[in-house]
Amino acid sequence: MVVSCNGLEWELYGLSRKMQLTRTIEENAKYVHEKLYLVRT
Repeated sequence: MVVSCNGLEWELYGLSRKMQLTRTIEENAKYVHEKLYLVRT
C-alpha cells in the first residue's frame, strides 16, 4: 500500500511503531511477571 500524501504515510508509520512498542512492553511485563512468579514459588 503506497500512500501519496507524505504526512499520512508518516502517521501510519508512527502508529505501527507505537503498536509494536506497546506490544513489546506488554510482552516484557509478562516475561518479568512469570520470572518473578517462578522465583517466589
